[in-house]
Amino acid sequence: MKGSLFSNYFWEEGIKATEDWKRYSEEELENIYSKISEVFKSFSKRKRPDEADTEDGLIRPIIELLGFQWSRQKSPSRKGRQDVPDFVLFPDKKSKEDFDKEPSERKPWDKAICILEGKRWKRNLDKGDKTDPIDSRIPSNQILRYLSVAEPASNGKIVWGILTNGEIWRLYYHKAPSRAEGFIEFNLSEVFEEPSLFDNFQNKKEKFKIFYLFFRKEAFIPTDWRPHNTFLEIALEEGKRWEEKVSENLKEKIFYEVFPNIAQGFLIDAKTKGENIDDTILREIYNNTLVLLYRLLFLFYAED
Repeated sequence: MKGSLFSNYFWEEGIKATEDWKRYSEEELENIYSKISEVFKSFSKRKRPDEADTEDGLIRPIIELLGFQWSRQKSPSRKGRQDVPDFVLFPDKKSKEDFDKEPSERKPWDKAICILEGKRWKRNLDKGDKTDPIDSRIPSNQILRYLSVAEPASNGKIVWGILTNGEIWRLYYHKAPSRAEGFIEFNLSEVFEEPSLFDNFQNKKEKFKIFYLFFRKEAFIPTDWRPHNTFLEIALEEGKRWEEKVSENLKEKIFYEVFPNIAQGFLIDAKTKGENIDDTILREIYNNTLVLLYRLLFLFYAED
């Protein structure tokens, strides 16, 4: 799992406290795991599948198992065939039918809940491909551009976009502070490959459960057990709450533990040099401590 959209806390702890996590029994999880695993493993044996093969043989079956209805290659742009995502995803058959029956210029994009851009099997998602005569563009730029058009066309309803090459699945959030980094990523090969002697099979099942909770249809819509929020909205809110808690704890640790220890070091050094500890020296120690502390924090943030 990669991406900066959700905090590590939510991956490791917060998600397990959600009602969505608790609702799925081992039997239910095993059932959907087996179905998606079978599709994935069967397709991965193909030799050099192109984009159409990947979309028809892998991406489409998976999004159907995730519960979506879909429509192919419709553009939210008024400029015709520009900015056309490969799939428009819907929560139910009625929404899809309402969308499909209208002409292009009057499509009710607010019936959709997500868009999806598919690429050929294992294609790099962050680089253009000059060897592809049909589509040499950078996939990650494409999904961001499609979202920027789909969001206003849907009156703000479509804020999520999926980008996948069949193996790697990314979920992008249009309103993320850093849109280029505002995604989560799962590598399904790491989930479905046969476990080695040193692998923990239970960890693979847990990774799949997290993938399923984030990418299934129910993640994008309110449900009976959470009628006022989507799962993705809850995940974003929990991530913010945890970051605020960590920030507050960090402030306390810095000013009640780290700062005094640094200042103590400067004080000991001054005494070792035989300096007279007066108000002037104490102010100098205070200022030097602040300077060192800010430099350390700058290095930590730069490293992060």
